[in-house]
Amino acid sequence: MSDERPLLSLVMIVKNESRSIRETLASVKGHVDRCLVLDTGSNDGTQDLVRAAMEGVPGELVEEKFVDFGTTRSRALELAGTQTVFTLMLSGDETLVGGEALRAFCEQHRDHADGAYNVQIHFGATHYDHPRLARTDAGCIAPVSTIVLPVIPASTRPVTTIVSVPCVTRMRSASLA
Repeated sequence: MSDERPLLSLVMIVKNESRSIRETLASVKGHVDRCLVLDTGSNDGTQDLVRAAMEGVPGELVEEKFVDFGTTRSRALELAGTQTVFTLMLSGDETLVGGEALRAFCEQHRDHADGAYNVQIHFGATHYDHPRLARTDAGCIAPVSTIVLPVIPASTRPVTTIVSVPCVTRMRSASLA
């Protein structure tokens, strides 16, 4: 039986991202079904920019103090919950390109058991994999598959880039207890 929940939530942890957040949110707005933005203390108007940019997309902006990255990331994922099948975690300095291909990949994997998918990140000449796309009901963040998602940098700032789309490499790892 197919999972009938909405497909994809954007999950972000932000602080003072007013210089770059609009471009990030504009790049995902037409491709996500929900969003959860956890602001950890912005004082530059980031919150208002998030509200304006994501108007019409269900979700919420939550303001809480930063604890440490692991705790805060877990809190953001907890707040996002299981309202969608997948979450996509992006930073405020990333720009998604090819959102249709991302949605197609998610739709093809809607009923798969894999918990998370690595995304190939390009930051200038540096390339690495990082788990950014995860099933919301998997109960772990451990990467089990690798995909390449399209993201390109903004023209005026150095940013992380996520590139291309099909499943490139499959990898297995033990789930985190």
